[in-house]
Amino acid sequence: MPSLWNWTGRPRILPGMVNEADQDWAFDIPSIIMHDLGDHHRASYEFFNGDDNRVAYWAGEHLYTGDLSGIAAALDSASTDPSLTSAHKRETASIAARGLEAVAGREDFGVEGGQRGVEGAQSLEHILETYMRSLAATYANSPSRPESDLTYDLATETNQIIADSPWFSRETLDSILGVVGRDGQAFIDLRTAVNNAEATSLPPGSDRQALSAVANLWGSTEGAIANAIGTGGINEAHSNDEHAQAWIDLAGKPASTLAGLLKKIAPVGTVMGVGWVSDAFVNYLMGEASETWANSEEEEKKKQELMADEAYSSFIRRLLWAADAAGLNGYQDPDSGLTLNNYSAATVENPDGSYRLITPEEYEQLSDEEKKTANAELEVLATSPGCMGDAATNVNTSFNQQFQERFP
Repeated sequence: MPSLWNWTGRPRILPGMVNEADQDWAFDIPSIIMHDLGDHHRASYEFFNGDDNRVAYWAGEHLYTGDLSGIAAALDSASTDPSLTSAHKRETASIAARGLEAVAGREDFGVEGGQRGVEGAQSLEHILETYMRSLAATYANSPSRPESDLTYDLATETNQIIADSPWFSRETLDSILGVVGRDGQAFIDLRTAVNNAEATSLPPGSDRQALSAVANLWGSTEGAIANAIGTGGINEAHSNDEHAQAWIDLAGKPASTLAGLLKKIAPVGTVMGVGWVSDAFVNYLMGEASETWANSEEEEKKKQELMADEAYSSFIRRLLWAADAAGLNGYQDPDSGLTLNNYSAATVENPDGSYRLITPEEYEQLSDEEKKTANAELEVLATSPGCMGDAATNVNTSFNQQFQERFP
């Protein structure tokens, strides 16, 4: 038996001192340093902000002998810590924008054979989650590329200005999302973040014009994310239908439900920072597939068309709930003459005999058969004259333009 203290060749002691999942980078000094920066927000910020060339080189050019989890962690640490984003908003946004663009532009980054990146998916997802507004604005509005540090003043769908926001290109987001969609934890974290963003997209005082803008914004965003995750961010690639389907099936699910999935599916001992491929996660969802997926009578349609139909139905329900929370639906106007009395599965009777819209939490408690009935009623209600007005008119088109029409 060779001595453990043998210093020739690959070390034998270090593998016994690190987690198995970390061994891909534990022998690469730059990767070790980047992981260390990932644990120290101020140090990582000062490192990348001290010289603009550092982001370009370390994120986009340096050839790591390990994996890319270290540089992903360092970029995440430098650009998302609340104390830093508050005190140095433009600088942290610039690091996020330039960092993701550099990572996405690497030849070795992606989901194709021989490429890397899934090991850093959770860090990359956290950057997208932090700057969700910028992600949605890119897919919905295609803002022009800024001239200097990739930051700009973002105009929201409710006419607010968010100064010093990071700018992302569609190509960058497609590539990053393709990788994020292959890690179960990152996938669920992003789905949870998008669900929350959609549910809170109508601030108090919003009007019907804002509702229409929100519908188009998130309809476009949902379609684009489903496309990027389905194709793995590969240009002119056909969909990996199961991943796109998983994204759509989890839309609107409560955070508690999504967290529960992790306990059922994640490998034993999985912790934040340790990537796990989402195959088991996707397979689980396939087994739990909705009636729309499992028993569709429209077998002559393309799978992408079926997914678009399901995504539309799911999104229009979430939009209806968001509008209800903001008091913008026609039946909430006492002078409109509209009521919910003609709907059974989509409503709940109040003690005074009136009816209110079923909540997302109550909807999740329905059986599959009850959900099927509720889905039909909610869609009819959402698109009926006087309910959400013009807001629901273009949702299907917005989704399809980003999801279906971007396939080759």
